[in-house]
Amino acid sequence: MMFQANGGQDARVDILGEKIAKEIKAVENTLPRRLVRLIQMNGYQARAYLGFSLTTERTARATANASAIPRSKIYSVLKELETMGYVRVLDGKPATYERLPITDCVKARIKELEEQIDDLNALDEELAPLFF
Repeated sequence: MMFQANGGQDARVDILGEKIAKEIKAVENTLPRRLVRLIQMNGYQARAYLGFSLTTERTARATANASAIPRSKIYSVLKELETMGYVRVLDGKPATYERLPITDCVKARIKELEEQIDDLNALDEELAPLFF
């Protein structure tokens, strides 16, 4: 929903932001912790990603409001998520961020883990003769 602010500037009001923040807080000890552990997100990254729960696109400000992350931190958090491949920046002013599907994130993490397992198996084969 858009409202006109003084001076003719658009002010984005995220009506659902407060509700989303409460829902995120309710699952704070479950889903974000699993994201932190399994997909290797930190707490702010998990909260920002979950802040996209009802929409796939948000401005940094709306993401900060929806995820209860300080605005001073949100840009660096979104940049980290972009680097990790979990969100992407869409062209425009203000910048809008698009959440990529969690299934893509999980598949990328599975691939990383499979590569680590392959590396560990190769290391095991190299070290086995040295310890017999």
